[in-house]
Amino acid sequence: MLAAMDLIQMRPESGGVYTLVRGLVPELLRLHPEHEWHLYYPEDMAPMASPRDGAHLHPLPRHGLPTHLNRAVASLKPDVFFRAFPLDTSNRIPLEKQVVLIPDLQHEILGECFTETDLAWRQKVFRHVQGGAGAIGTLSDHAIETLKRSPWTKCTDLFLMPPGSTPAPPPGALPEAARGKTFFYFPANLWPHKNHAMLLEAFGRFAAARRDPVWLILTGNPQGWPELRARFPGVPALHLGRVPDAQVWALYRNARALSFFSRYEGFGIPLLEAFASDLPVACSNVCSLPEVGGDAVLSCDPGDPQAIAETLARIHEDEALREQLVARGRKRLEAYTWTRSAENLFEALLRVGVTRPVARVEIAGKAPDLTVVIPMLEHRGHLDPCLDSYLNQDCAHERYEIGVVANGRQAALEARAEEKIRGRGWLRRFETANEMELYHRGALMARTPLLLITESHCEAKPETVAGVLRFFEASDLAGGLLHSESRSANEFGSFEGALYEEFLAQARRPGDWHRTGLRGFAVRREILERVGGFDYRYGLFAEQILAATLHARGFPLAFLEGVPIVHHNTATWSELEHSVFNYADGEAAYRDGHARSWCVRMFGAPGQSDARARYGRPQVRAQLDAAARALGAGELRRDERARMLRTLCVWFFDAAPAGLLGLRWLRARLRAQYWATRIRMALQSKPEARLRSFRRGWARLADLGRVRSFLERNPLASPDPPPSTRIEDCEDWQVPGFHPLERHEGRWFRWSGPAAVLRFHARPADAEFALETGPLPCTRRRVLFFNGRRVPAEAIRREPGALCFPVNRDDFVNGPVQELSLVGAPRSRRRSAKKCLPVFGWELRERRTPD
Repeated sequence: MLAAMDLIQMRPESGGVYTLVRGLVPELLRLHPEHEWHLYYPEDMAPMASPRDGAHLHPLPRHGLPTHLNRAVASLKPDVFFRAFPLDTSNRIPLEKQVVLIPDLQHEILGECFTETDLAWRQKVFRHVQGGAGAIGTLSDHAIETLKRSPWTKCTDLFLMPPGSTPAPPPGALPEAARGKTFFYFPANLWPHKNHAMLLEAFGRFAAARRDPVWLILTGNPQGWPELRARFPGVPALHLGRVPDAQVWALYRNARALSFFSRYEGFGIPLLEAFASDLPVACSNVCSLPEVGGDAVLSCDPGDPQAIAETLARIHEDEALREQLVARGRKRLEAYTWTRSAENLFEALLRVGVTRPVARVEIAGKAPDLTVVIPMLEHRGHLDPCLDSYLNQDCAHERYEIGVVANGRQAALEARAEEKIRGRGWLRRFETANEMELYHRGALMARTPLLLITESHCEAKPETVAGVLRFFEASDLAGGLLHSESRSANEFGSFEGALYEEFLAQARRPGDWHRTGLRGFAVRREILERVGGFDYRYGLFAEQILAATLHARGFPLAFLEGVPIVHHNTATWSELEHSVFNYADGEAAYRDGHARSWCVRMFGAPGQSDARARYGRPQVRAQLDAAARALGAGELRRDERARMLRTLCVWFFDAAPAGLLGLRWLRARLRAQYWATRIRMALQSKPEARLRSFRRGWARLADLGRVRSFLERNPLASPDPPPSTRIEDCEDWQVPGFHPLERHEGRWFRWSGPAAVLRFHARPADAEFALETGPLPCTRRRVLFFNGRRVPAEAIRREPGALCFPVNRDDFVNGPVQELSLVGAPRSRRRSAKKCLPVFGWELRERRTPD
């Protein structure tokens, strides 16, 4: 799913909506990195997520924000558009493709709290959205009921996305003006509905009856405070304006109670913040506050100053009551989590974003249970046998239908297929050259609860459909992978069949989740729609994306051992090239557009990024610079320098062409290796040797496909690398000269090459740098440079699993990116090894100078 998010209204002064979205967006991206998220926000505001979270960031000029947003989102053509707060009615994305946050309808109920301009604007924009949005999210049951009662609401998909509870962080120091005071706390901008005037009047009555001084402390936007303060000169109240978050939490921790007597709230986030800070709450008994506070608050009518004063007095004087409210508040937090709200929003995005047909195809008689979806783009001359095999099944014809999806470019063949399945199914055409889009649209066209997705060059056995139906009748799983039998026209096809048998052996293992396949894959249509279907923008790799998404969403798949399907294998290298390149290009594009941690966890080490790290032109030049510094170091013995020089010379002849030509050199080398493998395979006589050559040729094709895609794509390096200290989280530009990721005892690591550079995030400090090498052996012939400064050999200390050395504040460069250069002779004399230091991660341990 391709989702765009409108965050242009999100500013700290926006109040609770900003707090909600700031907590919701990172959680949504964390839970669902398998989808593509594009965030649009003003260029002078900090983004709510980062590229390492899987977010594509689009800062927009502050002047003319709506125009820039509309133009950018229209060019993106997202599947769904989330608007955190609707700003205008001129958006080019259809309303039915929008999920909109409407926190409340305060302007309809308390119109006097708004200026005429603001009121007219809200009425126009909100009523427009209420009339046609795909889904509307709001914060409370009270807000949902208000929306339902509004005559302008035509949208029927209303859902809850309330704020979640955030554990209170360690508080900072109290603001100086609040120190030494007993006080009640009220965090809110000076908006009319926040009821500041009524609170000040009530607090004056409350404070006048006290012998001990008690204060009311306010924070938020102070605009209008001098005029309001002048109306209540004797009330002991202080307005601190906007204060840092750490001081806000300190006020929560030190206050007597939260006083929150607002006239109108869509939710009331300060209640959750008070509960998290173990602060008792006194609040209004109107709108959403009774729903949020439950039995954990002391409430009264916000329009009665005497009732407010009495409520404040009661909570101030009764210690047992305060303790009881605090205990109940902790329990109330369990009802509000960011995860639950993010999942509610995600489900709404899927409901709106998944393309559904306007009308279902009707078939005479009883509605079938299963649809066989067959895209006919890559039929390879086997379409007629494929359709015949499904027309002659050991299963009642009424129980299944055949859905053929075409692109309208094979008119005669499509007409013949349509005639063949007449009365037993349907054929639909979509103008596209993307086969995976045909799979996606065909699956969503089906009207049955069960789907069997297959290729047009596959044939079913007579028992196939009945076996799939028996599986679903006996199991509540999401679906499963059918057993594929190979049919080969020549020896080349038998080699492809042998490789697929290895995949099936892996799929049979307990716990394996790679159980989707275009040859034959059964799935419940509802679940396929819930995960967004096939992400066909990534070509054949969409099959793997679907498997990973189903696994991540908790939808287990089975292996249907006794349900066969026959696959006609490829017969030539040219047929194989098309499929392998399509898959590899999609994988490279997907990895570049999604969170690295998600991709590594689900799809393994990113070979294409390793190619960029080792052969990208800037990366090779960084390695050359490190090698030159190492050879110029005067602390090496003659034999060490000679050994290192020999190693670097061998490495240089491999790296120099890449330094000049970049990935074009790698592409040329891989293509030469691929053709050499093909020639070797043609000259070999033994089938075992030919199979090994076929396997190597397939691997070379996959690498070549990834490199081809990189020449067309140049992902920008993040200006601020991830603060993580794990090697698997590094982007390719951070690890020039390192080998591909490997696993040891369940942990990821990389070997450094003869000349390697580690770029990482750190701030200046007197510290000890620990390079984690784990239990693996490493070379003793090494030279380290920290930001270009030689680390003396005697300063490097070997600890169990780490190399440690001290660094001073002066060793750091300006900016967050620091560099550690590692140069050394490999442990093995074999030319192919070139492995020096294993690196699992690193750590900066702060050194405290003695007083």
